[in-house]
Amino acid sequence: MSLKLKNKYDLSIVVPLFNEEGNVLQMVQEVTTALNSTSYQYEIVLVNDGSTDNTLPEAEKTAKKFGTVKVISLSNNLGQGLAIHKGLESSQGQYVCFLDGDGQFDPSDILTLFERLTKDGLDFICGLRQNRKDSFFFNHLPSRAGNAFIRWMFKTNFKDVGCALKIAPRKQL
Repeated sequence: MSLKLKNKYDLSIVVPLFNEEGNVLQMVQEVTTALNSTSYQYEIVLVNDGSTDNTLPEAEKTAKKFGTVKVISLSNNLGQGLAIHKGLESSQGQYVCFLDGDGQFDPSDILTLFERLTKDGLDFICGLRQNRKDSFFFNHLPSRAGNAFIRWMFKTNFKDVGCALKIAPRKQL
């Protein structure tokens, strides 16, 4: 069932990309397969953040294959935050989902989080990274330390603020 809203889409998926040429097509296929199992209206906004490989041509080719995909390209690598901001500006969903383009997430988690967010009327929901494929010493350990600091500093219960999979109503952003 589609949410009856003013926005063109129920959900916008904003994906910043930097040198992800090998991941773009598969990531979009997986997200599309997961979201096509619902009646939600959605779009996928790919933001090329000045990639130096073939990410932009791959993203453009993928967008032609899937009608729900739009591509934005930044001329230089301006960073994930600005790429997300540009994607948010051009997205048209009432709810916005952010995720990385590296494929380290299960697309069905988007639906699980989205349905929890809308059902419970939450302001924000964040994924939790499990079974990570990156280095313990260079990625897991610093991430754990950072999350512990953030929980202590801001008196919050978030377990993993670094997880790229996040969803919020547009009005909260």
